[in-house]
Amino acid sequence: MIDFQAAERKRFEEPASEIGLEPLCAMINNNLRCYDLAMELSSSTLEALPQSYAEQVMLS
Repeated sequence: MIDFQAAERKRFEEPASEIGLEPLCAMINNNLRCYDLAMELSSSTLEALPQSYAEQVMLS
């Protein structure tokens, strides 16, 4: 995941005119999808934890 983010960050440093509209939209969609998957994983992990652990995680 860290390598993917580093590659995306490097790609976003390039001028948009050199990247092109379609690849730029694909990168944005990929980043949004990764965010959605991370949020879903976080939620399902919290739901799977015993209540006492979930409360500790939410306080952190």
